Amino acid sequence: MRTYRRFLAVVTTASLLTIPGHLSAVAADATVATTATTQPQNFDPPQVNPPSVKDLGGFENTNKESVKVVVILKQQPATPSTSTEQANLATQGSLLPNWQSKYGLSLDRQFGFLVNGFSASIPAANISKLAMDPAVQSVKLERIYQPTETNARELHGTSAAFKATHVDGTGMVVSVIDTGIDTTHQDIRLDDGKCTAAKIQTFDASKGFTCKVPAGYNYADENYTIIDTTGSQHGQHVAGIVAANGGTGDTPAPPGRIDGIAPNAQLLAMKVFSNNGGGASDSDIIAAIEDSVKLKADVINMSLGAPNGANNTSDGTYRAIAAARNAGVVTLVAAGNEGLNFSPTGQTSDQIGYFDDGTLGSPAVYDGAFAVASIDNKNSVNYNAYWNNGGTDSKINYIQATKSPDGLSHPLVDVGLGQASDYTGEKADLTGKYALVERGTSTFADKYT
Repeated sequence: MRTYRRFLAVVTTASLLTIPGHLSAVAADATVATTATTQPQNFDPPQVNPPSVKDLGGFENTNKESVKVVVILKQQPATPSTSTEQANLATQGSLLPNWQSKYGLSLDRQFGFLVNGFSASIPAANISKLAMDPAVQSVKLERIYQPTETNARELHGTSAAFKATHVDGTGMVVSVIDTGIDTTHQDIRLDDGKCTAAKIQTFDASKGFTCKVPAGYNYADENYTIIDTTGSQHGQHVAGIVAANGGTGDTPAPPGRIDGIAPNAQLLAMKVFSNNGGGASDSDIIAAIEDSVKLKADVINMSLGAPNGANNTSDGTYRAIAAARNAGVVTLVAAGNEGLNFSPTGQTSDQIGYFDDGTLGSPAVYDGAFAVASIDNKNSVNYNAYWNNGGTDSKINYIQATKSPDGLSHPLVDVGLGQASDYTGEKADLTGKYALVERGTSTFADKYT
């Protein structure tokens, strides 16, 4: 059971706030963080059996298979505060034992700061029964999101804007809810002297945090390994678009280095994709949004989504984004453009009977999100190489790297993963030949060398 996250403190000059449900953190405006709001009342559900779906004229679900859900309670926080969060968690504590025994519910993660609810596993047959409990607002299947790609700096006109205004993100904090960030990368840095002007001043270097990336957490794996160890590197790609800093001041990044949109902004590494693979769950995303607001992020970026968005498919994430916006934190989400509702393939297969043809994804479709879609419609050129496979010509797509094709035929030599040990014997000299190198193990740069 993941009731509380161990999220280390990020301490600014304000006083330390200990938040039992999430993290130890500091609000830049402590008075805002501790303002009391209307507290949810503790109450016990009536000791009566609610009518079944069948009694109400609906279809009786008899599926006993356990599924992941996000449960949202009716009593929701009006304003984020630690006192409200504690009261919400206490209310949940009074309700959960009964629900666990009555509905076979297995608790996963709890929320109380921006939204009052929790994630859990429950037999599918009991979803409608729990949803009819007087304390429950909704019970929704937990959605799984995938990273989405985009082009970046020049398409956004960022370079021209930077030259005109010299605005570089100093004093801003951007939460990157994604696959993770490599804090040791040479371009994930602040210019000299910029740390003194940063919003978050203190960080735990023993966990790999820096003034550039002063905080983060791996919600998917429940640890502080915030770097993406898979082959994706999607979060690093997004972090680079947002705030890579390969140049210095007005001097742009030299060849081989990268400048992002806001080079001197700080980043929060909110990792919601596991290093063991798979998508990002609603509950991990909600937790990351809550902690981003606690850490006084100015912007939340989520370059992720699930096909066919609709507000009511993920009540918890919808409410978290809306509450973050009400707290002054705008959430930017990739719009997406694919698929059918809950399609496991992201295409036209329909999984649970909600057949529709929407193309805007979740959570971009939510009212509180700022959906961003690409309008780049330029043509791209795909290069094709042809090889003779026992008399049958086959085509391989490739990306142009250096120089120009000579249009001639050359022998093709398979050198495996392209390690030094692969270039032995007759493969020691590949002059005038094509080397076919398999992806994996080492970087493209090492393979090229």
